[in-house]
Amino acid sequence: MRRDIHLSKRIRQYRGRHTPGCWLLAALMAALFVWSGTPAQAGPVSGSFKIDIGESERLLGAMVDREHGNINDAQFAGIQMEEMCRNPSLRLIDRNRPSLVLQNTSDPNSGSEISQFTIDLEEFGYEFGNGDFDPDPFAGALTILSNRSDSGISMSSSYGTISDVDLTQDPSKLVLDINGLTPGKAMFFRLDLDANPVKTMAFPDFQHVMLGGDIGDGNGPADPALISAVFAAGEGSNRMTAATEPSPFDPGIDRILDMAGMIEGYHSQSFSEFYSASGGTDQIPEPTTLMLMLAGAGVVGSSRYSRRR
Repeated sequence: MRRDIHLSKRIRQYRGRHTPGCWLLAALMAALFVWSGTPAQAGPVSGSFKIDIGESERLLGAMVDREHGNINDAQFAGIQMEEMCRNPSLRLIDRNRPSLVLQNTSDPNSGSEISQFTIDLEEFGYEFGNGDFDPDPFAGALTILSNRSDSGISMSSSYGTISDVDLTQDPSKLVLDINGLTPGKAMFFRLDLDANPVKTMAFPDFQHVMLGGDIGDGNGPADPALISAVFAAGEGSNRMTAATEPSPFDPGIDRILDMAGMIEGYHSQSFSEFYSASGGTDQIPEPTTLMLMLAGAGVVGSSRYSRRR
C-alpha cells in the first residue's frame, strides 16, 4: 500500500515538474517511431522504368535480346559493327530520328503499367517534329510505334502544355499516352527532332539535343532533356496513378560531338551506340518538418526543465 502511494506521488511530481513541451516531445518521438517503420512510396502505386535511345532500332532490339539471354555478347558485338558500317547518310538521318525502347521494369506483382511518358527538351532552339520531307514515314505524326514492340501495346503522342496554368501547346514537350505497357514489356518507337529557328545543323543530333552532348561550338554541353513516367494500377473507380519526378536524361557523354549533324566518312564512322536511363516512384523520405519539430520540442523542453531545476 505504501509503495503504491509513493509511486502515485512520484508520478504527480513528474507531471508537475515536466512541461507540456516534454509531453509533446514524447508524442512526436512515438510518431517518428511509427513513421520510420512505414515503407516510403510516392503514393499507393509503385513502378520503375528503363529507357534506351540510339540511332539504330536493330541495335536496341539486340540489346533487349541480350538482356533476356536470347543472344550472347559476341552476337551483339557483330550486330553493332554491322550497324556502324551502314550508309553514312542514313545514319545521319537516324541520329536526327532516334529510336527508343521503353521497358516497364516494375515488380511483376505490382500490376503497375506505364500509362504515360514525357520527354521535355531543355536545350533552347529545338523541338519535336513530324517529318522533314514528303513522302515521310512519320506521315504527320510525332512518333512511330515499331512492330518490335511487345504485343498488346498501343500509343498516341501529342505536345504537352507550357504549364498547368498556361495550356498553350509546347512543341519541346512530347507526351506519350500508352496502353498495355505492363511489367516486363518493352515498347519501341521513333521520334523526330527539329531546330526552331533552323540553325546550321539541318539534322539535329539526339546526342546533343536530348542527352546534353557538346558539339564543339564553344557553348559547352547542352542541357539534357527531362524524362518522367506515370504508372497506373487497378480498374475503374479503383484505378490509381503515381508519377516519377522529372530527371535529366544525362548519360554523361564525355567527348566532343564534332560531326553532329554532318555526314561521316565511310572509313571514319563512329560506333553505333545507345544510352540508358532509369527511374521509379520509390523515394527516400527526408527528415524535414517532423525532425525539425522534434528538435525544436527537445530544445524547449530541455531549457524549461533546466530552469525549473
